[in-house]
Amino acid sequence: KDEQLNIETGWGSHDLIVASKDGFDSDSIEFSLSSKDDPNLPPMRTFSLRPKTISEESYLPLVLYFDNDQPDPNTTATTTQQAYLPLYRAYIRRKDEYIQQYTAGLSKEAIAAATGSLENFFERDVRGGWNRLFQFSDELYEKLQGGDKIELTLRGYSDPVSNSAYSMNLSARRISSVVNHFMTFD
Repeated sequence: KDEQLNIETGWGSHDLIVASKDGFDSDSIEFSLSSKDDPNLPPMRTFSLRPKTISEESYLPLVLYFDNDQPDPNTTATTTQQAYLPLYRAYIRRKDEYIQQYTAGLSKEAIAAATGSLENFFERDVRGGWNRLFQFSDELYEKLQGGDKIELTLRGYSDPVSNSAYSMNLSARRISSVVNHFMTFD
């Protein structure tokens, strides 16, 4: 549905307008009103912003983060019974603990920068990954309910803290937790 929005701005200003709506990719436009424009007319511009329907491709690749050695630490298993949501929740709850550990012994300026960096990582990457997974899962579910057949390829990674066989098994458990998420979603 077309909607109109009037925004007051001024000559020489530089503005950004972002159109967003649930279920759609956002669209944006930047503009300036310069003195080259007719000063006898009110500062006005007309723009068309058209958010596009979100598709599975707009979510991919989808990057998810896990706490150290999760799921099922200290095991050589290649599968898990855990789904990603409880693992995500446990990880995001440890954000303050990670910030405190990472900033211990730093100067005030370094603490502020490191805290901002970690806050950004947890909010943009960890929480953002979960939000994108949830939105993707919801759209995927609707398409499957509509009779579509969809093939997904999952890849897991882990830091090579231990030997490569252990890291491969940990990556397999992480994939298994995401598969469990899809199997139990709605």
